[in-house]
Amino acid sequence: MLLTDKISPADVKLSPFPYVVVDNVLPSGLYGKLTECLPPLEVLTKGVKYGNNQSFNYSCTHIAFNPQISLEFKNFVQEHLSQSFFDDILRVFDPAIKQYYPDLEKRFGPLKCGIRPVDGESDATVLMDVQIGVNTPSLLSGTTVRGPHIDCPRKLFVGLFYLRLPEDDSTGGDLQILAPAPGLAASGREIRYDYMRTVDPRDVQVVETVPYAANRLVLLLNTRDSIHGVSCRSRSRHRRLFLNLLGEMRNPLFSLALENSQPAPSAGAAASLATLSRFGSTIHEY
Repeated sequence: MLLTDKISPADVKLSPFPYVVVDNVLPSGLYGKLTECLPPLEVLTKGVKYGNNQSFNYSCTHIAFNPQISLEFKNFVQEHLSQSFFDDILRVFDPAIKQYYPDLEKRFGPLKCGIRPVDGESDATVLMDVQIGVNTPSLLSGTTVRGPHIDCPRKLFVGLFYLRLPEDDSTGGDLQILAPAPGLAASGREIRYDYMRTVDPRDVQVVETVPYAANRLVLLLNTRDSIHGVSCRSRSRHRRLFLNLLGEMRNPLFSLALENSQPAPSAGAAASLATLSRFGSTIHEY
């Protein structure tokens, strides 16, 4: 069963960029089996000493060779590394792809899938990955694993399938769909990005907040407009789990003018960013 089975192109919201949110994606029995066999935190961090509310990604190649992960889970991951799944992504986002990337196949050739990084030297034009994402316990309230940003321009799509544990009673840590702040263009300024493609918080506004909820799928078409981030999270001893799905092209789909310096925080975000500078938020895959 593919996560995209229930989605039609009509479900995709096109503003401020193409994205879709679907609840209760999998039957409860299958969802339960997937969450039951997730490895402990120390496995997902690969033994790295971690701190407050840090983000780690455990790639499909690690999943494949981990004997602690069930065959059912591995088969589920394998399905979402397939040409069939990518073709379904193309089906779901077809109108949006025609709008943003009308010359996609002309630029990249036949859209043939491979697995990242296994097929890096193959003739695949799209490299897929399914990662188990984990955010470590939030030892301090008011921190975020990722502020406003745009994903790597080589990525065509990004998916987040939330695996919230029943005991996780924390709040926040939700996906924020963002758009340029009102009046930005009128002021003669453009969106500014640092070297991590992080956006100055003063330049954006929240259009929608998508709560972190069990069995919820969010798919984004990655474009120059696809600014998103994660809201601040409350203090919690629980880890946050999700599947991170992506399809990456060989070359960038678009360009961004990056600044070398860290963007200046807004007054409202200053406290959170100061805390992050002390305790750090580590992203191991971009």
